[in-house]
This record gives sequence, C-alpha cells and structure tokens, in this order.
Amino acid sequence: MAKRKKKHIHRRIWLAPSDPDSMAFAAYQVPSYEREGQMDIEIADCFRRISLTLSGKKDQRKIERLIDFLQECVDKHVELRDA
Repeated sequence: MAKRKKKHIHRRIWLAPSDPDSMAFAAYQVPSYEREGQMDIEIADCFRRISLTLSGKKDQRKIERLIDFLQECVDKHVELRDA
C-alpha cells in the first residue's frame, strides 16, 4: 500500500481585525515535507516578530508554560478589571 503524501497545514488569526493598519497576527504551520511532526509558530505585530519551533518534548514544555503564563495574565486582568 502506498504511503499517503502529507499535506501542508497552516492557520493564521489576526489579533486586531478591526484595525485595518494593524498587521498583528499569530500563526502556525506544519510543512508538508516535515516527517518528525515539527511545527513552526509565529506571533507578529507591526514592529516585532517572535518565531518558535515545536519539535520535541522540551519545546512542548516551553510552549505549554507560555500558554499557562498567558492564561494567568488573562485571569489576573479579569480579576483586577472586575474588582
């Protein structure tokens, strides 16, 4: 049986969709030629660009810590806003 060709996967969300001048986005992609499951993650605005590569357990833990930190920031913001 022939091995199925892996498709290129990508997704992008705009972080400020109501601002036509903003180029802020977050995106990820899994290239079709990548066999080990590597993923490229990018967060950008008009002036800065952060690129992360997720390829192993160590990278996964870093990104999970970053997600937990961002969730904590949102929770703290909501707590202070509603106080």
